[in-house]
Amino acid sequence: MRELTIRSTTKVRAVKNNPPINVEAVKLHPGIPLSLIELKRVSRFVLKQEKVSSAQLTLVLASDHFLRRLNKKFKKSDMPTDVLSFDLSSDIKNGILFGDIAVSVDSAVRASKSLSLTLKEELTRYLVHGILHLTGYDDTTANKKKKMWKRQEELMNKLRMHSVSQSPSSQEHQ
Repeated sequence: MRELTIRSTTKVRAVKNNPPINVEAVKLHPGIPLSLIELKRVSRFVLKQEKVSSAQLTLVLASDHFLRRLNKKFKKSDMPTDVLSFDLSSDIKNGILFGDIAVSVDSAVRASKSLSLTLKEELTRYLVHGILHLTGYDDTTANKKKKMWKRQEELMNKLRMHSVSQSPSSQEHQ
């Protein structure tokens, strides 16, 4: 099994000349219906919608087992989870974001089946959810959760519209 180290919780200082949005993605789980290009496109789109102009983001798509280990190590909870976000930013106020997001493909498979959604849509939702955590959203109370989920679904709808407007068939009709 390939070992991957998620960056520690050490905050990263921003530099004066902020780089544009850079997204790295690592697939540790077979059968993921999103390409690395799609993962990066979705991430950049959501970050721009959230007014983040400069970011270094690492995405990890892995198993329940992997996320359970991360959850235990960093959140002190010995349970699997669907998404973990690690904010490494020292100053998000200036639109600079450094962070890691780990997504459980196993959780997305189960949820997509129970909700009659595609795996691609559920993985995208998990990614949007993780990015929202990095940009300051929280779901620890009912009110905060409602606000976060509302924004999450707004972004999912925008992504659907953006995806349709970017498809080859729609470009042929322009």
